Amino acid sequence: MQPTLAIIVPAPGMIFINGRFLGEASSDAPLLAPVHAFGAVYLEYRPLEPGWQALARKLVLSAGKPLADVLAEDVFAVCWPGNVTEVELAPPRDRAETEETLSLEGISLRIVRGERSRIEVGGLRCPFPENGQTPELRRLSGCAALTGAAGDGRYVLTLSPDLSRQTGFLQADRLEWESDALIRATTLRRDVAGHAVLERWQIDPAGLRLLSAEPTWEYGAPRAPASPEEAARAAIEAALLENDDEAESYLSPSLAARHPLDALAGLGTLCLPMKYGAPGNRPCVGLLHVETSGCASVLPVRYQAEKTGGQWRLTELSPEG
Repeated sequence: MQPTLAIIVPAPGMIFINGRFLGEASSDAPLLAPVHAFGAVYLEYRPLEPGWQALARKLVLSAGKPLADVLAEDVFAVCWPGNVTEVELAPPRDRAETEETLSLEGISLRIVRGERSRIEVGGLRCPFPENGQTPELRRLSGCAALTGAAGDGRYVLTLSPDLSRQTGFLQADRLEWESDALIRATTLRRDVAGHAVLERWQIDPAGLRLLSAEPTWEYGAPRAPASPEEAARAAIEAALLENDDEAESYLSPSLAARHPLDALAGLGTLCLPMKYGAPGNRPCVGLLHVETSGCASVLPVRYQAEKTGGQWRLTELSPEG
């Protein structure tokens, strides 16, 4: 099959390959472009929206796959089955900084949003989430905290009582105050079953100190797979977390007796839905294997399932090839 590049960019823009205009791409609509299996490919991105810079980069293909040691730091490649390589370009932002000045308890603060967002209190400059919202000031025992929303999550920045020194920073999907000295932080894995990690942090004049971390559930209990594909992903995701009993609960008794998850050990770190078609049109999920900081590959894992007692149970689970 002829090699194909699936080019993804953060904002709608025109794509040129080897100087020839091919069309428009965006973050959710990749541009598919057939290329030669060997040699150099010159990519150019020209954004159609303000706030982004143009980008031109070189790939070198060997047998249809990019050479990892030639990839620039702002180019990320994922090699999918079917000789499709997903290439994500990360051009620099091109935007002026915006400023917000506010007063909390008579104290002047300045929030600067841009390529390196920060919050300024007097002469102190602290990192700030790019999507962070205006904070509230909490006076705690021996310290202070600025806390607020950041996208779908929350953040807390701990400071010395006079706000002259940063002592800690924490960001999570959920932050809940048990008391002025204890905070609960929940980080979601966003997988099929709803795994999450619950941490308890102590806040004192020295900053933030982790007291404990334990697994929990996003929905309060495991979410049951709603399809055969979700059953396959849930089994593999549980195995990647080394939750063997949970992983086997998604298998039929006959399949569990064959220990199919053992064959997947060490082959990847993340389970994904297939994006560009499964080999042989057979139901598959993908197992992502990171090769370098800018390059990864996807191994197809074949599955079959049947519904038993109102729940999907896998009857087959094995890597392709």
